[in-house]
Amino acid sequence: MSTSLCTLLSTVHGRDRRASRHIAKKDLMAAVKNGRREKAMYGRWKYTFQNIVYITDSSSRIEITSWVQPIEIHPVPVRSEDHELHEQAAYARRSDPSTCTSHIVFVVDQSG
Repeated sequence: MSTSLCTLLSTVHGRDRRASRHIAKKDLMAAVKNGRREKAMYGRWKYTFQNIVYITDSSSRIEITSWVQPIEIHPVPVRSEDHELHEQAAYARRSDPSTCTSHIVFVVDQSG
């Protein structure tokens, strides 16, 4: 069965969630076709496929909600030589802040 033959009926809540989370309806159809299906609360179904979680009603035809699962980040070991270099650089910057000529900002979006 191709995803074009799947009929998914959207609810206002489901459409709003997809729009705010940048999930295309074709991704939900692919989740129903190819994803792992599990029972969810209240007789609903939960489909998971390519980091997208999709909740449907008991018939798997009416969209309840969806979200993108966060990607799991694993810690990476740091060699003692690299740690020592970092400590030396940090000490140098604290001792003479004028040696810092640029800034780096990391933003981590965990909104889902």
